[in-house]
Parts: sequence; structure tokens; C-alpha cells
Amino acid sequence: LDIGPDISRDMNRCIHCTRCIRYMRDIVGDEVLALSERGHHTTVGPYLEKDIPSEFSLNLANICPVGALTSRHFRFKGRAWLMKKTRTLCAGCARGCNVFAWACEGKILRLTPAENDLVNKSWLCNPGYLSITDMQSSDRILKPTRSTAVEEAAAKIKAFIDNGQAAQVAVLASPRLTNEDNFAIAKLAREVIGTESLAVVLGPQDPRPFDSTEQPLPEWFIRADKNPNSHLIFSENPETAFSDYAGLIETLENLDFLLVVDQKRSKTAELATLLVPEASFAEKDGTFTNEQGRIQKLQAVIEPRGDSQSAWQTAQQLAGFLGAAWKYKTAADISDEIAAKIPGYQELNFDNIPAEGIQLQQAEPEAAKESEATDIEAVDGKDPDA
Repeated sequence: LDIGPDISRDMNRCIHCTRCIRYMRDIVGDEVLALSERGHHTTVGPYLEKDIPSEFSLNLANICPVGALTSRHFRFKGRAWLMKKTRTLCAGCARGCNVFAWACEGKILRLTPAENDLVNKSWLCNPGYLSITDMQSSDRILKPTRSTAVEEAAAKIKAFIDNGQAAQVAVLASPRLTNEDNFAIAKLAREVIGTESLAVVLGPQDPRPFDSTEQPLPEWFIRADKNPNSHLIFSENPETAFSDYAGLIETLENLDFLLVVDQKRSKTAELATLLVPEASFAEKDGTFTNEQGRIQKLQAVIEPRGDSQSAWQTAQQLAGFLGAAWKYKTAADISDEIAAKIPGYQELNFDNIPAEGIQLQQAEPEAAKESEATDIEAVDGKDPDA
């Protein structure tokens, strides 16, 4: 019996523990479940014959001790002892929820929340549970425009550099990429290309306090910013260059050449001269810094699909074609360089990041001005996929 678009129930398994009822009442703050009938006919279900109207209903499947409540998207698709379990992060919003990803035969079958009292306690929202569908989406970019796309892009960039026009090359980073990806992109722009035109598209910021965990889940959990890494390592006081995403698209439409590195097809991908596939959050290692300023570890769960790879690897390939001999072998190598060069990240050691993460050490304003940290200009945008 379905009690919503996400949850199914099997009453022959139910032991009437009322965990689900208490979760909806005390944690979600929406008393929609109850026991009805008596004796052997006692049933758990909504007061009214309608779906559970909650973005947190999939936690019911996680807290049910006997499997009477199951998630429809995962129901009987895999057995725990046949799946590989990896602790990583949800990339659905700026909260940075800790999750376990369960994979079998190169596919992620489900996400479940991992405990972190400082971020998500033991919960995950429905969009977080269902975010694995993006990786199997038909919109995934799995092949570059051409096998020589990166080399062709480097040749185009080199022509600008050789003509003394490096300033005409602009680079857009992304809050959907890891710290390591963005560091490599910034290093490519500043040190290899020699351009100051470096920007990032940011989503809407959430005015609510990050740590209001005494309130029901809907009031503090899901963040307005759908990017997992908006608290970027490059900028203390970002300035706005575009008023909205439409303005950015209009600018991109007028370019002579556009290289896009992306995971899914989007407006920017449609405008690309050359396209290179980007690995998803479950196919790469690295770190995110959430809205709270907590640095947390992202770990690869499965191999990248198709020809996709992390953005830092694409940046390293571009740097190589432009004459720079970078020698990064893993994201951890870049993390070490971030720890050495970026104020606040000195405690970053990828292999030793604890489960609860590391709180970013905020630099004093004067110290920040004197630091040699790379600055990225921020671009306010309405499209979280930019």
C-alpha cells in the first residue's frame, strides 16, 4: 500500500512501535500518521486517505525497525550485504548533509543519512535521497564534443596568450564543484593563462540561522542555496558582476569561443563551442565547505561514467597543453596545496578529515587583506546548475 509518492507500507511486518508516528509529530512537526482499528487489524497510516505531504517522509523507511515502511525508489532493488557502503556528502544544497552511498555493480542504488550532529543529525530530505537519479539521467554528458576537445581549447587559449590578449580569456568557477576543482581552476586562470577575469556563479543565500536544530525539520533543514560549496575558498567579500543568470547567458551568447565542463546538459552546455563531461559528486574525491563554514570530505563511490572526470583533472590537462607541468595525482595532492596557501584551511588534510568535518578558521579582516589567497569575483545567479 502506497502512502505517498515515496513510501510504501507492508502491515504484515509492522510491530506497532509508533516510531514513524512520533518522528512525524516530534521531528517533522506534522502529525499526519496514527494507529487505527484494534487488535490484529491495527494499521499505521495517515489520518486522511491522502499522501504524506512532507519533504522528509523518506526518513520513515530509514527509522522503521522491521521494514514495514520502504522507499519506493529503492524497494527490493538490492540487498545490504551485496552493496558497497561509502560515507560521503549530499550535493543537493548548502547544508552538506553526511550520507552513506550504497552501490552495486557500478550503480548507486540508494543514499541513507550518516550521523553528524553538527550538520544534519541523522536526517536527510527527500530531494537528497532522490538525488542519485541525476547520475543516471539521460541529460548526463558522457562524451566530449571531440576526443581532442581539451587540446583544441588549449590551442585557442594559447593564441590569445601569444597575442598578448590573455585578459580576454574569462574563467567561470562553480559552487557545485569541490574546493580542489575550484582551486585548480583559479590556478589555471591566474598562473597559467594570466587572466584576472575569474568569477563564480552563486545561488540565493538563506537568511535563516544554520543551526536552528531545536525547530522542526522544515524550519531549519533544507537551504535556499542549492549549491554544496557556495562558501568558496577564494573570496572574502565577493562582488556582483551579473544581476541574474539571464545576464550571464546573454554574455555567453556573444562569445567567439566557449569551453564548457559540465555534468548535465544546460543552457550553457547548449552554447558551448566545445563540451567536456564532468564527474558527478558520487564519482569524485574532494572537499566541500558548507554554508556553516564546515569543511567536509566527499569520497568517490563509483567510477566516473563515460569519459567524465573531475574538473581539476581537466584543468590539469589544459595547463599541460599550455606548458605548465602540474603533477597532481589525486585530489588529496591539491588539498595539501590548499592547506599551505589558503588562510583558514591550514588544518585541511584529506586523509585525516574527521567524520564531523573541520570548521573553517576565519581569517581576521586585516590578515585576509594581506594574504595571498586567490580571489574569485562572485556572480549572483538564479540557476543552481550554472
